[in-house]
Amino acid sequence: MPSSLIGLGFDSIIVNKFDRSATSEFIISLFDNDEITKNVLDVIITRTDGIPLFIEELVNMLKQNSLVHKLNGIINFVSPDKLDQVPNSLRDSLHQKLDALINAKETAQLAATIGREFDYRLLEIASSRSESQLQSDLGELIDAELIFRQRQVDADRYIFKHALVRDAAYESLPRKMMQESHLRIANSIVNRFPMKTSKEPMVVAKHFFHAKDFVNAVKYGDVAVQSLGKNSLYQEAVNLEKEVRKWPALLKNKNFERECNIRLNATLLPIKTMLEGWGNKNIYRLAESNLKLIESIRGLNQQELPNDNRLISTVELNEIIFKSKWTAFFNSHLQGKRGKEGKARIMGENLLKEVLNDRHSNQNVMRVREMVTRVMLAQAYFFDGSFHEAKASFSIVMDLYDENMDSDLYIDYVLDPYLFSAGNLICINVVMGDHSESKKYSELCLKYAENTGNSANIVTAYTFGAVRLFITNDSDEMKKWTTEAINTYGKSLESSWVVCYFHMLYDWPNKTIERSAETVYREQAKGLDGFMAWYAASLADTYIHHGQYDKAIALMKSIIERSISFGEPCILSMNYRFLAIAQYHKSGYLCEDTAKAFNSAIQSAYDTDAKWLEYQAIHEYLLCEPNIKVSQKKRKRLDVLKVTMECFKSSLVT
Repeated sequence: MPSSLIGLGFDSIIVNKFDRSATSEFIISLFDNDEITKNVLDVIITRTDGIPLFIEELVNMLKQNSLVHKLNGIINFVSPDKLDQVPNSLRDSLHQKLDALINAKETAQLAATIGREFDYRLLEIASSRSESQLQSDLGELIDAELIFRQRQVDADRYIFKHALVRDAAYESLPRKMMQESHLRIANSIVNRFPMKTSKEPMVVAKHFFHAKDFVNAVKYGDVAVQSLGKNSLYQEAVNLEKEVRKWPALLKNKNFERECNIRLNATLLPIKTMLEGWGNKNIYRLAESNLKLIESIRGLNQQELPNDNRLISTVELNEIIFKSKWTAFFNSHLQGKRGKEGKARIMGENLLKEVLNDRHSNQNVMRVREMVTRVMLAQAYFFDGSFHEAKASFSIVMDLYDENMDSDLYIDYVLDPYLFSAGNLICINVVMGDHSESKKYSELCLKYAENTGNSANIVTAYTFGAVRLFITNDSDEMKKWTTEAINTYGKSLESSWVVCYFHMLYDWPNKTIERSAETVYREQAKGLDGFMAWYAASLADTYIHHGQYDKAIALMKSIIERSISFGEPCILSMNYRFLAIAQYHKSGYLCEDTAKAFNSAIQSAYDTDAKWLEYQAIHEYLLCEPNIKVSQKKRKRLDVLKVTMECFKSSLVT
């Protein structure tokens, strides 16, 4: 159904081809139930192939052209030679009808170029005919039953009787005139209808495409892809981008082709990240590919080409370069290319230096770039085990953030810097033992997310808060927290890929396995397990609860191996501790492997100043074997931790 008719009380009815009997009945009804000769009936049935529109058109054409008459009460052809004037197909019939127009064919063709539905104002602006001529043409088209008028408050709107009528008018245009019509329409929309341009950029893009103006086609196609991304329609955006991606190759100017592809790549980076998940290798490759493509045009741009030989301004190019470098850093970090000498950390620190040394960009651009670079560098520090550096960097980000100006940054950078900083500070403070501060950030994080009204932000905030409750082993509060989220927001939580981790923590107090196990398998298989070290222990604890010790041991070993190989000591202590607990329950005593795992948990926590994790590890170790030789030393350390931690909970893993 045409969009203009939706909501007006009309119903769609599917009309299939008629069989011979139904066709005969329909033909007779169109002749006011008069008797019809077999010859006339056979000709109409044979040539219309049961298509209702064609039947109606052909009968009207026979009447209007006086090819049939009523003689002695019977409908028959005027003479045998009139058979040659009967069209053999619907298309032929429609073309005959268009050719029979006195003055309105050109207007019909321009209207058909706009589409099956068209606004009078757009037709008027795009047409070369005077308003009086245009009104006369539209009247002729209405009388010929080719179009219908739909009166509206602001301006009249018209619709072709059938899509095939519109197609016939459009196809009758000579190629050159077709291109010129599309170009006039595209320019008319862009110059006179800014709201339509903003709401329907792909309509504009396709007009430019058919006008062979591929530069503007890509420009507005890119805007259309961005628009879908902003509305969280990520798969639709990727599908549309595939169509637009074909257009740059049609450009004769190869520098223009490269610049169009650079712009499309830049648009696609955050969209694919939201669709495929953070840390996806394909996104890293796309960012790297874009940087190489940029290098290939940089030399040309530095030669100060005239403006008509450049599509991307220096300012836009610098923005694309920064976003591509940032995305490469972002994904390197999430792929575990870290450590004090690691690639991710070096990339981030070098990018931050570039931003701070930038003397050309305006202050707000520099502030945003500093903020989004620091927020990922802060998490790199956190994952590296440099908790104090991470806290300082996250605090700077929250100070730089301007709620009035930065609330849409997640569209370009796939994360909200303020939310992300508050969420990470929840985790840093809880592992370091400052539980009151961790709870404060949890409340702040959720309040901020709910104020944004963004479902992805909300599920992220609930997930950060759930991490705090798992690390403090508060299963009762976890059940309340996660149930509250589901009861309040329901299926809207499913809008973000983060929800799979939220579900793992929801499953933990309920001691259910299947969904969490599937998540671990799926994320590991896709290589998207950068965050799994924070969540897998919840499944391991459930395995232990059900006596599935081997599964818990295998899971924790795989997580620990990844954390070590990727240089992520931040939560290593917790995973060593659950490995030790699973081994202890399996063997029934404090075996050598269990003691080794506990000692690794204690040492890892001590090295990163994760006082709460160290406290948990020592406490569990002593529960397993109260009389071990080193118990006195560890008990003293436990007492020290109790004093130094500002707040701690006594509910521990048992």
